[in-house]
This record gives sequence, C-alpha cells and structure tokens, in this order.
Amino acid sequence: MNFIEYFKEGFVVGYVVSVGFVTASLMSYYYLIWLNLKQRRRNKAKVFPFRNTIQFLTNKPHIHDQVCKLSPQISELQWRTTRMSFEEISKATNEFSKDNIIGLGRMGTTYKAMLQNGCLLAVKRLHHASQQLFKKHFICEIKSIGRLRHNNLVPLLGFCIKGVERILVYKYMSNGNLYDWLHPREEDKAIAAMTVEWALRLKIAVGVARGLAWLHHHSSFLLAHLDITSRSILLNQNFEPKISNYSRAVLMNSNDPDSSRTWELDLVKSDVYCFGLSLE
Repeated sequence: MNFIEYFKEGFVVGYVVSVGFVTASLMSYYYLIWLNLKQRRRNKAKVFPFRNTIQFLTNKPHIHDQVCKLSPQISELQWRTTRMSFEEISKATNEFSKDNIIGLGRMGTTYKAMLQNGCLLAVKRLHHASQQLFKKHFICEIKSIGRLRHNNLVPLLGFCIKGVERILVYKYMSNGNLYDWLHPREEDKAIAAMTVEWALRLKIAVGVARGLAWLHHHSSFLLAHLDITSRSILLNQNFEPKISNYSRAVLMNSNDPDSSRTWELDLVKSDVYCFGLSLE
C-alpha cells in the first residue's frame, strides 16, 4: 500500500473506534442516570397516577359552564395546553405561505410563524386531518407533551381545531434538526463539518440522553417516545438538543404490574437502542 491508502485505512479505523467509544460512554451515562432516578422513585412513599383531567375540570366551578359547552375531548386538551385561533395562526404564517415552510413530513407541513410581538413559532398543520390516523396523532401529541416541561424537550405551546383543521404550535428551533447537520447537502458539508465538531456532538448526545431519562423516569407519569431519530432531535440557537415528534409515544400505567415489566424490558430499551442509532 502507498501512503494515501495507509492514511485512508487509518482514518476509517480511527473514526469507527471514536464512534464506538462515544456511544459506549453515552450508554453508560444514561444507565447511571436511570439507576439514580429509579432509586429516588423507590424512596418515595406515594406514587401520583395520571389524573382524570375531565373530572378535574368539571370540579372547577368557575369553568364548569365552559366545559359543558365543549366536547369532553377538547376540554381535556385545553386543560393541557392553550387553544389558539385559526385566524391568529393563519396571520402569523402569512396565510400558510410556501415561503414559510420549514419542514415537510409524513403527518404534516411545518411553517415558521411570527406573532405581532416578534415571537417566533413552529406551526405544524396536519395533512388530511379528517382521517382517523391524523386525529390520533394530534390527540397523542397533546396528551403526551401538553404539560411536560424539560430543557431537552420541545415545548408544545398550543393547538388549534377548526373544522377539519388540526394544528400544533411549538417553540421555534432556529438550527433545524440533527439529521440535516449530520447528513448535509454537498454544498453545506464544509460548514457542517466545522460547526458540528466532536465536542458539540457529545453535548447534543448528552442532552438527548437527559431528555430521555427524564421521560422514562419522571415521578408523575412515565412516557416512552418510540420514534427517536436524528430528524426528531431539534436544535435551538445554542445547539441545545430538544426531543420532538411524540406521535408514537406511550404512557405507562403505573397501577399495572405487567405494564411495568413491559415498560423496562421492551419500551425503554427500544428508546435507548434508537437513541444510539440516531447518533450515526
């Protein structure tokens, strides 16, 4: 072999070893977080199950009349997050202009929106919202993250229902998704290589691990994401990772022993496995 061939072979081996080392380190980090949170949960004498939101709402006298006028499902969604008007969202996206499209997905089109006060939002307008699959996605997303707040989760700020329209409103993430940085277009490869160096990749991976650990072992209720990919990891202006897309998320029934076993052996492990793949 000549020098160039030796260099290429050494580069490939070094790259593979580096990826393996980083992945193993992150798995160990996640495992330690999991052990710590599990021990804290054991030390708590009381477990707070997921509350019946409809009953909670109807017990509030000052909103009892409002709940009676709305369907039970919409009432529950409004308790979890803010219901926004279609007119307000339409205006913020410039009538859903093509120029404001920042994402095209299987479930919907995402637009960049700006409110009158200058606040930037990401608005996901679901496709074919009259179909059952898209309705299920809409409800699941709100029920999953409507009240969740963590530094490494994309916050759901609101929703909109009007006719067949189903819209979800999130905080805007200016640096897009991780996939586009790991797999840039040919003309963007140089910028991506300089920006997403190993130190930043490690920071992103640790942030995602923290977000997943919090979802899996939160004291109030537990949630498995089940769709962790580099496309579902968004980055804010400081490249802080935010987990998004909860259409396949599953809540654990803390009162069912069989559900607890399935949770640890199947669902959580699936998230951890997909987390490792998302770093490639």
